[in-house]
Amino acid sequence: MLSWQPTGRRTNSGGGCRFGSGRRNSCGRASDRRPCRRTGGLHFYSFLNSFLEKMAEDLKNPDELTASLHVWPDFHGNRSPLADQGLKGMVVGLSLSQSLEDLALLYLATVQATALGTRHILEAMREAGHDISTMFLCGGLSKNPLFVQTHANVTGLPVVLPAEREAVLIGAAVLGACASGDYTSIQVQLS
Repeated sequence: MLSWQPTGRRTNSGGGCRFGSGRRNSCGRASDRRPCRRTGGLHFYSFLNSFLEKMAEDLKNPDELTASLHVWPDFHGNRSPLADQGLKGMVVGLSLSQSLEDLALLYLATVQATALGTRHILEAMREAGHDISTMFLCGGLSKNPLFVQTHANVTGLPVVLPAEREAVLIGAAVLGACASGDYTSIQVQLS
């Protein structure tokens, strides 16, 4: 038996994180997040996560790192809960510096803003009568420990991750198989 749940969804969170990690990464390649020598062979986001951990070593609360840098992440409008396609993103507190520290802080502020947007969605759902006690994350960013932990911290909810790392891909394949007529229903496809 399938259980259907209300969905509160942020769109283009990955695009926001790509924006927040700069147009050029520390390897100097535009829009390329592959491992390289300058990141010690780490994936770019893993490198930034480790770099931020080092920056926050002496702080009681790592969120203090972005006390003067704020991001409004709706660069492509807002689908929920505001449903305003005309909204534009904003960054407040930028300097002219383009250091690795500044890049890492912009990335962190973008992750935090995305989590705050998720909390806004959850608050709207609660006001509409939904009882939300757990958050299920899937998609590429669910593989990013900073993204997952920030969402847990900001929402105050436990986070559940799928056993299948490519849950979104599997779901799309199931829906495609049903749409093509190869299967008569999702339930038949899953059995």
